[in-house]
Amino acid sequence: MQKIVIGKISKPKGIKGEIKVIPLTDSFERFKLLKEISVVGRNGKLNTFKIENITITTKTVNLKLKDIDTRNQAQELKGREVVIDENQKLPLKKGNYYIYQIIGLKATDENGEYLGEVVNVLKNPGNDIFIIKKGEKEYLIPAVKEIINEVDLKNCKIIIKQIEGLFD
Repeated sequence: MQKIVIGKISKPKGIKGEIKVIPLTDSFERFKLLKEISVVGRNGKLNTFKIENITITTKTVNLKLKDIDTRNQAQELKGREVVIDENQKLPLKKGNYYIYQIIGLKATDENGEYLGEVVNVLKNPGNDIFIIKKGEKEYLIPAVKEIINEVDLKNCKIIIKQIEGLFD
């Protein structure tokens, strides 16, 4: 089953094994729905932990995980990704997509001309930015309906409106 990254462990909090997680999701509250999380280990292996306590702040989610009881144990998790199974993801409103669904899509214009591949998505307060790469060139494309005509997950592509200067 595919895993979805929902956060990154930034550092320990206190001396009793709590960790600070920087959420990589629009809904911090989604952490409250979880009974356990998986953490990607150094070797890529997943370690699953039961959640004992959750505190949500404006920028982080603080977690107390079962069997992580010291600051040193929590320090070992620093920099690791927090993942969930794809079937645990929250449903989105129509027209919204998860970042992992967008990365890898082929970008074309309205005439079908290939513009590149989405290699990353930058989260910004106003709107997300799709990073589209073609050869050595990278283009930063605002993910707004005035520019993005269609996201077609079934055919693995996005269609971008032809706007002068956008791909120059």
